[in-house]
Amino acid sequence: MKKQVLLLLSSLFLCMAAPQAADAMNFTFFGIPIANLGEHVARVEKLPKTPDYSLPSGKKEVHVDLGIYHSQFSILGIPLLNWGKKTYVFYHTSLFGGTQYVKLTDEAVEGLNKSLGLNIPKEPKLSFWHRWGGKLLVLIPVLFIAAISRS
Repeated sequence: MKKQVLLLLSSLFLCMAAPQAADAMNFTFFGIPIANLGEHVARVEKLPKTPDYSLPSGKKEVHVDLGIYHSQFSILGIPLLNWGKKTYVFYHTSLFGGTQYVKLTDEAVEGLNKSLGLNIPKEPKLSFWHRWGGKLLVLIPVLFIAAISRS
């Protein structure tokens, strides 16, 4: 009886920790995101809520923001590794976590700079958190444990 209960609980655990069918590289446990491997959009600028910055989504239009599309590996929302080409996008994140985006051309980014008075660099650059935050959060405890173990 104990073996059957243990088998049932372990199979339930594996089912809850398995990747979701809609996005095969997002691993969740009871709906809590554990790891993400793949595309990610990081917000660069919150745009005004006007019809100029809206995209059609089904029967209604949704407000968009300016972001950088790139590939990322993260654990518990902490970015550990970024790779691939970085591109500016207009994006919208839905209530259920899906992200819709439209890639922007260099001319569109220049137009945003002029129309909104922004200073967006020509080459997309991720924030300090996305570039180094996760690495520091992992490195500092590892160094601390190494220092304690040497004593």
